[in-house]
Amino acid sequence: MLIQNYDQPDIWRLVDKVSFVESDEHNAGFPQERFANVIIKLADGTTLKSETAVARGSFDAPLSDGEILEKLHHYAASVLSQSAQDKIARILTDPSNAASPAELVALLQPRPC
Repeated sequence: MLIQNYDQPDIWRLVDKVSFVESDEHNAGFPQERFANVIIKLADGTTLKSETAVARGSFDAPLSDGEILEKLHHYAASVLSQSAQDKIARILTDPSNAASPAELVALLQPRPC
């Protein structure tokens, strides 16, 4: 998603209503674990609270190949060519598809504006 997609009145209204608070309990597990929970206070006074969640994408909670590729395409679409994305996807799903780490680094260079 491009930055201009976030520069919207509805998004800016939310910015003033969101706060982040660190938790000593959660921080104690970092960097081996990345915990989080969310508390939402509604206008009518209702409070909604999530259970503590572990961030996905770690050794203990890996993303599937499909999730990795979805994330690649979501974040890379605006800065990398489709060809580069496809080559990176082949490397991510089977690292033997890369001639060397330098090939992957070269593919990660943004396309010219």
